[in-house]
Amino acid sequence: YHMDKIMLQFFTDSETLGVFVLPQRIMALFMVLPAALTTILSPVFSEFYNKNQFSRIRVLSQKAVRIISIYLLPLFMIMFVLSSFILESVFGPDSNRSSEIIKIMIITTYINAVRYIYSIQLISTGYVGWAFWINFQALIINTILNLIFIPNNIFGITMFGWGATGAAIATLISIFITFLIQIFAVYSITQTIFYF
Repeated sequence: YHMDKIMLQFFTDSETLGVFVLPQRIMALFMVLPAALTTILSPVFSEFYNKNQFSRIRVLSQKAVRIISIYLLPLFMIMFVLSSFILESVFGPDSNRSSEIIKIMIITTYINAVRYIYSIQLISTGYVGWAFWINFQALIINTILNLIFIPNNIFGITMFGWGATGAAIATLISIFITFLIQIFAVYSITQTIFYF
Protein backbone atom coordinates (compact mmCIF):
# COMPACT_ATOMS: atom_id res chain seq x y z
CA TYR A 1 0.00 0.00 0.00
CA HIS A 2 2.84 2.43 0.54
CA MET A 3 3.78 2.63 -3.13
CA ASP A 4 0.19 3.65 -3.86
CA LYS A 5 0.41 6.58 -1.46
CA ILE A 6 3.75 7.74 -2.86
CA MET A 7 2.48 7.61 -6.43
CA LEU A 8 -0.83 9.26 -5.57
CA GLN A 9 1.01 12.12 -3.89
CA PHE A 10 3.29 12.48 -6.92
CA PHE A 11 0.63 12.29 -9.64
CA THR A 12 -2.38 13.86 -7.90
CA ASP A 13 -2.91 16.05 -4.85
CA SER A 14 -3.26 15.77 -1.08
CA GLU A 15 -7.04 15.63 -1.26
CA THR A 16 -6.98 12.59 -3.55
CA LEU A 17 -4.41 11.00 -1.27
CA GLY A 18 -6.75 11.56 1.68
CA VAL A 19 -9.63 9.95 -0.22
CA PHE A 20 -7.40 6.86 -0.58
CA VAL A 21 -5.85 6.81 2.89
CA LEU A 22 -9.13 6.97 4.86
CA PRO A 23 -10.45 3.57 3.71
CA GLN A 24 -6.94 2.15 3.80
CA ARG A 25 -6.61 2.92 7.50
CA ILE A 26 -10.05 1.47 8.22
CA MET A 27 -9.21 -1.75 6.38
CA ALA A 28 -5.89 -2.09 8.22
CA LEU A 29 -7.87 -2.74 11.40
CA PHE A 30 -9.29 -5.90 9.86
CA MET A 31 -5.82 -7.36 9.32
CA VAL A 32 -5.25 -7.83 13.07
CA LEU A 33 -6.77 -11.33 13.19
CA PRO A 34 -4.91 -12.64 10.10
CA ALA A 35 -1.65 -11.21 11.42
CA ALA A 36 -2.22 -12.85 14.81
CA LEU A 37 -3.10 -16.16 13.17
CA THR A 38 0.05 -16.18 11.05
CA THR A 39 2.15 -15.42 14.13
CA ILE A 40 0.65 -18.45 15.85
CA LEU A 41 0.75 -20.69 12.78
CA SER A 42 4.30 -20.00 11.67
CA PRO A 43 6.10 -22.24 14.20
CA VAL A 44 3.38 -24.89 13.90
CA PHE A 45 3.70 -25.02 10.10
CA SER A 46 7.48 -25.21 10.49
CA GLU A 47 7.24 -28.12 12.92
CA PHE A 48 4.77 -30.00 10.71
CA TYR A 49 6.95 -29.41 7.65
CA ASN A 50 10.08 -30.70 9.42
CA LYS A 51 8.15 -33.85 10.38
CA ASN A 52 6.77 -34.26 6.80
CA GLN A 53 3.23 -33.90 8.14
CA PHE A 54 1.84 -32.09 5.12
CA SER A 55 -1.70 -33.28 5.74
CA ARG A 56 -1.68 -31.47 9.08
CA ILE A 57 -0.50 -28.28 7.34
CA ARG A 58 -3.38 -28.60 4.88
CA VAL A 59 -5.98 -29.16 7.63
CA LEU A 60 -4.64 -26.27 9.70
CA SER A 61 -4.61 -23.99 6.65
CA GLN A 62 -8.23 -24.84 5.92
CA LYS A 63 -9.22 -24.08 9.52
CA ALA A 64 -7.35 -20.77 9.47
CA VAL A 65 -9.02 -19.69 6.21
CA ARG A 66 -12.39 -20.71 7.65
CA ILE A 67 -11.78 -18.63 10.81
CA ILE A 68 -10.74 -15.60 8.77
CA SER A 69 -13.76 -16.00 6.50
CA ILE A 70 -16.21 -16.39 9.38
CA TYR A 71 -14.76 -13.30 11.03
CA LEU A 72 -14.37 -11.04 8.00
CA LEU A 73 -16.99 -11.93 5.40
CA PRO A 74 -20.10 -10.91 7.38
CA LEU A 75 -18.48 -7.62 8.39
CA PHE A 76 -17.27 -6.98 4.86
CA MET A 77 -20.67 -7.71 3.33
CA ILE A 78 -22.30 -5.18 5.65
CA MET A 79 -19.56 -2.64 5.00
CA PHE A 80 -19.77 -3.17 1.25
CA VAL A 81 -23.52 -2.54 1.15
CA LEU A 82 -23.50 0.31 3.65
CA SER A 83 -20.13 1.88 2.84
CA SER A 84 -21.46 5.35 2.05
CA PHE A 85 -23.68 5.42 5.13
CA ILE A 86 -20.91 4.18 7.45
CA LEU A 87 -18.32 6.63 6.10
CA GLU A 88 -20.70 9.61 6.30
CA SER A 89 -21.91 8.65 9.78
CA VAL A 90 -18.43 8.28 11.23
CA PHE A 91 -16.35 10.76 9.24
CA GLY A 92 -18.84 13.25 7.80
CA PRO A 93 -20.26 13.95 4.34
CA ASP A 94 -16.89 14.65 2.68
CA SER A 95 -15.82 11.06 3.32
CA ASN A 96 -18.43 9.81 0.84
CA ARG A 97 -15.78 10.24 -1.88
CA SER A 98 -14.03 7.21 -0.38
CA SER A 99 -17.03 4.87 -0.67
CA GLU A 100 -16.05 3.41 -4.05
CA ILE A 101 -12.47 2.95 -2.89
CA ILE A 102 -13.43 1.22 0.35
CA LYS A 103 -15.49 -1.29 -1.66
CA ILE A 104 -12.42 -2.17 -3.71
CA MET A 105 -10.30 -2.32 -0.56
CA ILE A 106 -12.79 -4.64 1.15
CA ILE A 107 -12.20 -7.21 -1.59
CA THR A 108 -8.45 -6.60 -1.49
CA THR A 109 -8.33 -6.95 2.29
CA TYR A 110 -10.17 -10.26 2.26
CA ILE A 111 -7.85 -11.69 -0.41
CA ASN A 112 -4.84 -10.35 1.49
CA ALA A 113 -6.07 -11.81 4.79
CA VAL A 114 -6.43 -15.26 3.26
CA ARG A 115 -3.14 -14.82 1.40
CA TYR A 116 -1.35 -14.44 4.75
CA ILE A 117 -2.06 -18.10 5.54
CA TYR A 118 -0.34 -19.22 2.35
CA SER A 119 2.44 -16.66 2.56
CA ILE A 120 3.47 -17.78 6.04
CA GLN A 121 3.75 -21.35 4.77
CA LEU A 122 6.50 -20.31 2.38
CA ILE A 123 8.46 -18.70 5.20
CA SER A 124 7.77 -21.47 7.73
CA THR A 125 8.95 -24.16 5.35
CA GLY A 126 12.24 -22.38 4.64
CA TYR A 127 11.32 -20.94 1.26
CA VAL A 128 12.08 -17.37 2.28
CA GLY A 129 13.66 -16.64 -1.09
CA TRP A 130 10.46 -17.62 -2.85
CA ALA A 131 8.44 -15.43 -0.50
CA PHE A 132 10.78 -12.50 -1.21
CA TRP A 133 10.56 -12.86 -4.99
CA ILE A 134 6.82 -13.31 -4.96
CA ASN A 135 6.40 -10.14 -2.90
CA PHE A 136 8.95 -8.31 -5.05
CA GLN A 137 6.97 -9.13 -8.19
CA ALA A 138 3.86 -7.81 -6.42
CA LEU A 139 5.67 -4.50 -5.88
CA ILE A 140 6.68 -4.36 -9.55
CA ILE A 141 3.16 -5.21 -10.78
CA ASN A 142 1.62 -2.70 -8.39
CA THR A 143 4.03 0.03 -9.50
CA ILE A 144 3.38 -0.61 -13.19
CA LEU A 145 -0.39 -0.69 -12.70
CA ASN A 146 -0.24 2.50 -10.64
CA LEU A 147 1.63 4.19 -13.48
CA ILE A 148 -1.13 3.10 -15.86
CA PHE A 149 -4.15 3.75 -13.62
CA ILE A 150 -3.34 6.83 -11.50
CA PRO A 151 -2.03 9.65 -13.73
CA ASN A 152 -3.81 11.32 -16.61
CA ASN A 153 -0.63 11.10 -18.68
CA ILE A 154 3.06 10.27 -18.44
CA PHE A 155 5.53 11.88 -20.85
CA GLY A 156 2.63 12.85 -23.09
CA ILE A 157 1.20 9.34 -23.18
CA THR A 158 -2.45 9.24 -22.10
CA MET A 159 -3.11 6.98 -19.12
CA PHE A 160 -6.38 6.10 -17.37
CA GLY A 161 -6.31 9.02 -14.90
CA TRP A 162 -8.36 7.18 -12.26
CA GLY A 163 -6.46 8.67 -9.31
CA ALA A 164 -7.30 7.06 -5.95
CA THR A 165 -9.65 4.53 -7.55
CA GLY A 166 -6.85 3.50 -9.89
CA ALA A 167 -4.50 2.99 -6.96
CA ALA A 168 -7.08 0.78 -5.23
CA ILE A 169 -7.63 -1.26 -8.41
CA ALA A 170 -3.87 -1.63 -8.94
CA THR A 171 -3.49 -2.96 -5.41
CA LEU A 172 -6.39 -5.37 -5.84
CA ILE A 173 -4.93 -6.78 -9.06
CA SER A 174 -1.39 -7.09 -7.70
CA ILE A 175 -2.59 -8.75 -4.45
CA PHE A 176 -4.76 -11.18 -6.44
CA ILE A 177 -1.88 -12.14 -8.76
CA THR A 178 0.41 -12.57 -5.77
CA PHE A 179 -2.21 -14.74 -4.08
CA LEU A 180 -2.46 -17.01 -7.13
CA ILE A 181 1.32 -17.37 -7.32
CA GLN A 182 1.52 -18.13 -3.60
CA ILE A 183 -1.18 -20.79 -3.88
CA PHE A 184 0.78 -22.46 -6.67
CA ALA A 185 4.07 -22.20 -4.72
CA VAL A 186 2.58 -23.59 -1.53
CA TYR A 187 0.93 -26.42 -3.42
CA SER A 188 4.28 -27.39 -4.92
CA ILE A 189 5.84 -27.53 -1.42
CA THR A 190 3.12 -28.92 0.90
CA GLN A 191 0.32 -29.88 -1.53
CA THR A 192 -1.93 -27.38 0.27
CA ILE A 193 -4.76 -26.28 -1.98
CA PHE A 194 -6.84 -23.15 -1.67
CA TYR A 195 -9.77 -23.65 0.63
CA PHE A 196 -12.72 -21.31 0.86
